[in-house]
Amino acid sequence: MASVQNHIVGKMVHRITAAAMGHTLGLRRDGPTVYAKSGPWRVELEGRTARLIHHGTKMLEWHYDLTNMSIPITGAWTGWGSVSDQTGVNAALWALGSKLRYSRDRKGGGPRINPFRVASGMSRLTNITPPVY
Repeated sequence: MASVQNHIVGKMVHRITAAAMGHTLGLRRDGPTVYAKSGPWRVELEGRTARLIHHGTKMLEWHYDLTNMSIPITGAWTGWGSVSDQTGVNAALWALGSKLRYSRDRKGGGPRINPFRVASGMSRLTNITPPVY
């Protein structure tokens, strides 16, 4: 189920990225907002700002900076901290090429958005200190 969710959210993010470049074919409109929706997930674009929404809760926000051809993440939220929240946000972050990942653990750290790096000589991702906001 998680891999299906990854595919759906990733595909919606790619469609919104195309919309930011002017290709809105097949997307829905709500006034100035263009969006893609599947089940509890919605990815919307208003101007150059995009949002990932899960069950009505904003989970991620980013901006398409076409002058620098970059996509900075301007906001990230943990929602209710569910596995579904984590899976969808990570799919969107991956689709955007971000180095951030949504983490959860059983040791009391709770849900959070962290930067990740690949440790030298290792093929898996390794958690590093979360940023202070």
